[in-house]
Amino acid sequence: MKLLSFVTQSIGRKIISAFTATLVLMMALAWISYSSIGELRSTSHWVSHTHEVLGQLERVSSELKDAETGQRGYLITGEDRYLEPYNSARTSAEEAVANLRDLTSDNPAQQKRIDELTPLIDAKFAELQETIDLRRTEGFEASREVVLSDRGKATMDDIRTILDEMVAEEQALLESREAKSADMASWVFSLIALLSVLALVVSVVVGVILTRSISGPVGKLSEAAARMKNGHYDTTVEVDTNDEISTLATSFNQMVGQIKDAIQEAEAQKSRPRRPRTRRRRPSAGPRPGARSFRAASRRCSARWSGSRRGT
Repeated sequence: MKLLSFVTQSIGRKIISAFTATLVLMMALAWISYSSIGELRSTSHWVSHTHEVLGQLERVSSELKDAETGQRGYLITGEDRYLEPYNSARTSAEEAVANLRDLTSDNPAQQKRIDELTPLIDAKFAELQETIDLRRTEGFEASREVVLSDRGKATMDDIRTILDEMVAEEQALLESREAKSADMASWVFSLIALLSVLALVVSVVVGVILTRSISGPVGKLSEAAARMKNGHYDTTVEVDTNDEISTLATSFNQMVGQIKDAIQEAEAQKSRPRRPRTRRRRPSAGPRPGARSFRAASRRCSARWSGSRRGT
C-alpha cells in the first residue's frame, strides 16, 4: 500500500520521499553506531579502570618492600641515608591506599579488604619505626630482638594475603571486562557493517523504484511517440502514476485521438463519389466578323491558285 502511494505521488514528492527515507536511515545508522561506540568506550573504560586498580595494588606492595629495604639498611649500617626509601615509601603507600579506596568505591568486597588492609599497613610501619628507633637509641641488638620476634613478618604475611585476594578479584574482573570489550567491539563492527549494507540496499531499492516510476512512464511516452511517427495513429499510453508524467500521457492520448479523428474524417471525405462537372455552352451568336473575313480571304487565295494552274 505504501509502495502504491509512493508510485502515485508527484515527481517532486517522490524525490523528497526517497531523500527523506535515505536520510532517516543514515541518521538511524549514525545513532546506533554512536550508541554502540559509546558502550564500547564504557567497556574499555572499565578495562582501564581495572588496570589502574592493579597498578595501585602493585604500588602498595612495592612501597612496603622499599620500606623494609630502607629499614634493613639502617639497622645494619646505622646511617640515616639508608632511610630514604623508608621515608618516601610511607607517604606513597598511604596515597596508594587512598587511591584504591576511591577506585573500588563501587565494589563492597574490595572496600572491606581495604578496611582490613589499612590497620595492617599502619602496624607494619609502626613495627619498622620501632626497630629504627631502637637501633638509634639502644643499638643493633635491641632492634634485632624485635625483628627476630617475627611480629613484622606476620603482619607482612597478612598484608600480602589481602593484597593477593584483591589482585585475584581484579584479575577476574579484568578477564571478564576484556572478554566483554572484545565481544562488544566485534558486535559493533558487525552491526555497523550490517547497517551499512542495509543502508546501501535500501538506497538502491529506493533509487530503482524512483527511477522506474519516472523513466518507465517516460519510456512509454517515447515509444508511443515513435510509433505514431511511423504511422501507428491508434497508439495510446497507459501510465499508472498520478504525477506530471500522467498529465502528459493524458494530453498525449487526447492529441492522438484528435489526430485519429482528423485522419478518419479525411479518409471518409476521400471515399465519397464525386459529381461530374458539366461545361456550360455559350449561346451561338453566328460567326464573328473576324472569322468571316478569314474565310473570304481563304476562298480568294484558293481561287487564284486554281487559276494559275490552268494557265500553265
